[in-house]
Amino acid sequence: MLSGLVVYAYFEVMRNLLREEVKQQLMAITVAATFLINSDEHEKIAQAKDTNDLLYQKTIAKLRAFAEQTLPEVREKGIKFAGEKIYTLVPFEGAKWHIILDTTVTHDRDGNGRIEKDEMHASTGEEYDVSGLPELLRCFQEARPTAETELTINKWGVWLSGYAPLKDENGKVVAIVGVKMNVENLALKEQWLKQLSLIIFVAVSLTISLLALFLYRRRIAYEQLSRTEELQRKLVDVSADLIFSLKPDGTIISVSAQIRSYGYEPNSLIGHPITELITFEGSYEFDDLSTRLKEKEITQTCNVSIRTARGRIIQGEWRCFGVYEDGNLVEIWGVFHDLSQLLLLTKELKNKANELSKLSEEQSRLLDDIRRQAERLSVLDELVLAAMRRSEIVSSAQVVVDGLKSLFPETALAVFQYDSSSKSLKLLASDERMLKAIIHLFSDPKQPISAESFPNFHLLQSGKEVRLDNLADTDSEIGRLLAAEGYHFAVAFPFHVGGDFLGFLSAFRSRPPSFTEEEFTFLQRVANHLSIVIYNAKLFEELKRAYEELKQAQAMLIQQERLSALGQMASGISHDIGNALVPLLAYSEVLREHPDPKVREWGHQIAIATDDIIHIVQRLRAFYRPRDPNEALEAVDLNGIVKQVVDLTKPRWYGMSQREGITIEMILDLDEKLPSIAGVPTELREALTNLIFNAVDAIVEKGEPEGTIRIRTGRRDSHAFLEVIDTGIGMDEETKRRCLEPFFTTKGEKGSGLGLMMVYGMMQRHEGQIEVESELGKGTTFRLLFPVKETDLGKMEQKKVGEEISPLRILLVDDDPRVTMTLSELLKSWGHTVVTAEDGIKAFDIFVSSIQAKQPFDIVITDLGMPRMNGIELVRKIRDHDQRMPIVIITAWDKESLPLSVEAVLNKPIKSRDLRDALAKIMAQRTRQTEKVS
Repeated sequence: MLSGLVVYAYFEVMRNLLREEVKQQLMAITVAATFLINSDEHEKIAQAKDTNDLLYQKTIAKLRAFAEQTLPEVREKGIKFAGEKIYTLVPFEGAKWHIILDTTVTHDRDGNGRIEKDEMHASTGEEYDVSGLPELLRCFQEARPTAETELTINKWGVWLSGYAPLKDENGKVVAIVGVKMNVENLALKEQWLKQLSLIIFVAVSLTISLLALFLYRRRIAYEQLSRTEELQRKLVDVSADLIFSLKPDGTIISVSAQIRSYGYEPNSLIGHPITELITFEGSYEFDDLSTRLKEKEITQTCNVSIRTARGRIIQGEWRCFGVYEDGNLVEIWGVFHDLSQLLLLTKELKNKANELSKLSEEQSRLLDDIRRQAERLSVLDELVLAAMRRSEIVSSAQVVVDGLKSLFPETALAVFQYDSSSKSLKLLASDERMLKAIIHLFSDPKQPISAESFPNFHLLQSGKEVRLDNLADTDSEIGRLLAAEGYHFAVAFPFHVGGDFLGFLSAFRSRPPSFTEEEFTFLQRVANHLSIVIYNAKLFEELKRAYEELKQAQAMLIQQERLSALGQMASGISHDIGNALVPLLAYSEVLREHPDPKVREWGHQIAIATDDIIHIVQRLRAFYRPRDPNEALEAVDLNGIVKQVVDLTKPRWYGMSQREGITIEMILDLDEKLPSIAGVPTELREALTNLIFNAVDAIVEKGEPEGTIRIRTGRRDSHAFLEVIDTGIGMDEETKRRCLEPFFTTKGEKGSGLGLMMVYGMMQRHEGQIEVESELGKGTTFRLLFPVKETDLGKMEQKKVGEEISPLRILLVDDDPRVTMTLSELLKSWGHTVVTAEDGIKAFDIFVSSIQAKQPFDIVITDLGMPRMNGIELVRKIRDHDQRMPIVIITAWDKESLPLSVEAVLNKPIKSRDLRDALAKIMAQRTRQTEKVS
């Protein structure tokens, strides 16, 4: 009974020590978890109650990473499943608290996570009854860490919970952080301890039983030998295993019957020296003991060993005393006490002590690992926060690389960005080692690198990590080059977000050891966080670019509004000028047909002046409408255009530049054999003028006292070219790329950004091309390429004049008397009958009256803008009466607003040839329709 109590007490003490150890470890993990949660952020999460909230997901990610680090090992013998649950609770109402954060990490022996339906995370804000959790309530009341002492056993394993208070900056407990951990290993240790205690209990009980039986038998023997000599009774009282009586020289006189347990018969040993059976150890020898006994000295217990009949050595201890007669030693009585069982038990206890020592060392190692992981998690958290504070991809990546250098001092680190369009890699960030290697291999670290040349790039692109222990064995170009630089070990971790491959984090080592699993896992986590940071930075840059484009679009809109206002003013001016030029142009053409040569010359000069005014009007129109693509092209001599524009712009490139202290030399290099091109002379002159002015501005901006503008013409294949070459300030690549964009200018408020855009538009209309060559600080070349179509030039020079037509009855409508009088006289001179009207209402009345009088008009010519009834309304009313009546619109307004149901539209001022051709074309179509009907 007593032995059972002793063993039970031993079991309870050891079990309590194990549980206290696990409890302290659990409370340490729980306290460590509180350092990962910011009380203010926790309060915001509790208020939001939104699991999709970025702050919630960030905190859960940190807790989950911490849980994975502190997750119990599942590879220990007998452990099939490991799990850890971290959650936070805030008081709500009595025993009903609210769950705010909840994450569970589980792994089985195969390393796969499993979360069954019953293990799903609780929703934030979900109520939880804590009345059955006294340790949690004690933690909240006493504001200190606590842990459960009793194990919870369910179908998922054996669990133990720990709690720690989460305090705000004032020290007030705002929430309880709970950690529920699978302690199946503790249960296994307790089971093992229980089994050991049971074995000890059985061994002790058996020993006591045997001892009791032995004592019982000895008692019987003692009772039978009670009548023997007193000396024998003393020896029985000693209760020794083996009792020898020896002569002073060591010869055996007698031996107890216990000798049979060692394989000997008592009588077989009589007469033999004791040293044949027992070996004395240490400093004692039998002769020394005999000498001391002869001198009546007290001998000490000494260690001896006895050899059994089967050759087995049994350890024990030897105690002896002497029997004297007349003061002389006559006999020596010795007792051998068997210590083999005690020594075996001692050895077992020593082994157990060694196991406990190893367990303690393992625990210390685990604590060091936890401390190291906590430090790395802290560094990782700092790196992520530092990277997230930056909006640029390069700086974000460099912050992470700089932070990793302290954790990986003998490692070359690099971050590469992948360009899917060019299938190339760009170095975003690196440490000094990697940068030195890249410069040595590729000279320019900014140079794009072919993605396929990186070792196992296809694995990275598919989202898999890469680990290489010998770069020289790879078949990739970069792998062999880095191996030549002395690097042998490499790992790489891809950046994958939303199915997009953004790049990867890579690390290289030149000397063993290779990357451990712990380092590999940590770098993988860094890459996962960095991928999100790079993705966010990429989105920010795209948003910034979109914002800049929006600003540019707003600026363009403002410019367009200004041009719209200018266009409205120009529209009115062009309308009035057009009306005023009608009689001037008409009479000049009449004069050109006069028989007197002098009068014809006067008419020719008036026509030239009128054409110049018409082109001025057309330039005004260009502010609010593009040129009509059907506008007739002429055969143009590029050399003549160059000479005209050089003379026209001389005050700018010669006079004004000299006033600024700069001399500009104009050099003409013209190909006299250059054929004519099809174009509009006015537009060509305007384009060349713009290029010369830009060249002058570039030379002035450069600030040198002398500059040169060279204008060349010539032929290249099927094109004629016109080049304007200057020695001005030149353009960088960005300016050269954008110089033809609308409203792009480098002249500040002085420039509108429309000059080169108008040149580009002119070249588009002429089916030509623009080539720009420029180098910053050296100058710029603008090259205009015009297609040469020699077969069409003759047709342009000899335009067919309208055929003669029969006299017509014409209704002419215009609110400007000058127009009606001029056109009326012109039409009458051609033999036509003309009836005029100054507005739409009067014209319609005349039109209806002519039909009623059976004298209908053959054609109606009307202005567009008139009082009372405009030309559009008049056309509609005429169409209601006669769908087939030919109608011609004459106007100085835009064509875009004209009705589509008219036969011709002529711009003011009207040339007699255009009017004659329009009438001939209309009447010819009408004749063909009449013949078809007949």
